Amino acid sequence: MNPRTNEGIVFNAILAAALAGERCPQLEEFPHGTAHAIYKLADAGKIIIETYAHNWRVVEIAFGPHIGRRTKACPHNHNGPWRVRDMCGARYPKDEAKREKARG
Repeated sequence: MNPRTNEGIVFNAILAAALAGERCPQLEEFPHGTAHAIYKLADAGKIIIETYAHNWRVVEIAFGPHIGRRTKACPHNHNGPWRVRDMCGARYPKDEAKREKARG
């Protein structure tokens, strides 16, 4: 991945956080104009984004030599993520569980 593109800049920041066991950088921590590259990376299958309460993101690296490495876990993980975004788009696990329960 080209480290000079918006996606490369954001990916390298996330990878550094994952390798150090730190929290995923918040959008305002990315350089101006690069923040939305995080969603392009998810859509391309490079990362998986789990969004928890208080918009805490846990990002998993989904390709390359560091596949499976994750940023710091959410400290207030009550019932799992409310949204997961990856190459299949955004999913809402709690809504899916409610639908499954209603189906019986």
